[in-house]
Amino acid sequence: YIPNNAYLVVVGDVKAKEIKSVLKEKFGGWKKGKLPENPEPLFSDNVPETEINFIDVPSATQSTVIFTNNTTLKPSDEDYFAALIANQILGGGSEGYLFKNLRDDNGWTYGAYSNLGSSRYGISRFTAETKVRNAVTDSTVAEIINEIIKIREQRVDPQRLKDVKAAYLGNFIFSTERASTIANFALNLRLNNLPDDYYETFIENINNVTAEDVKKAAQKYIKLANTRIIIVGRGGDVVENLEKSEIKINYYD
Repeated sequence: YIPNNAYLVVVGDVKAKEIKSVLKEKFGGWKKGKLPENPEPLFSDNVPETEINFIDVPSATQSTVIFTNNTTLKPSDEDYFAALIANQILGGGSEGYLFKNLRDDNGWTYGAYSNLGSSRYGISRFTAETKVRNAVTDSTVAEIINEIIKIREQRVDPQRLKDVKAAYLGNFIFSTERASTIANFALNLRLNNLPDDYYETFIENINNVTAEDVKKAAQKYIKLANTRIIIVGRGGDVVENLEKSEIKINYYD
């Protein structure tokens, strides 16, 4: 614990000059030291072809299904905003493709969502996850694949794109009422080497995302041919049907 790589962010009804004086008094004696030589994390390649990793839990009454692949997305990337919207359309909420399909249309689950991570190192993960009855595990896998194909290969409907942007920006604007959000914004600018006007132009950048941008971002960050499908469930109930999918299955206890 040394100040060389530490950040302290203050947000509130304060004067910078007074705060600096207090911080100097409280932390002035905190001496710099030698940082450990920790190498930056390395990107781990995705699997060469889609595989199912099945973990058998004989007592399970339902299956947990997770699609995942590693991504190289950074907040500083030009297609970052398109990637955010692509994920939002696929599984960012109750209006996402996954939720509409698996819950609203089929009634197989209480919810189905996706998340597209990012980091300054360009090392993170995309995940799509849900929990379903054992009897529809194989069908769920098939439908998630269908929705990933749709986000990757079809242009999103213009009205849906407009609605998703509006909802996303509504949440963004609402979040700025919290001091912690402003503090995180300030920290993100430093950690990710972002321009000073990054959050001032955030709304504009989201609104500028086109349907073609969404499609390209999905093809880049949401994999299909290089995906790990992790399933935890009762093997005796679901494996026979999963094997019909012709996707390679690795078994774990």
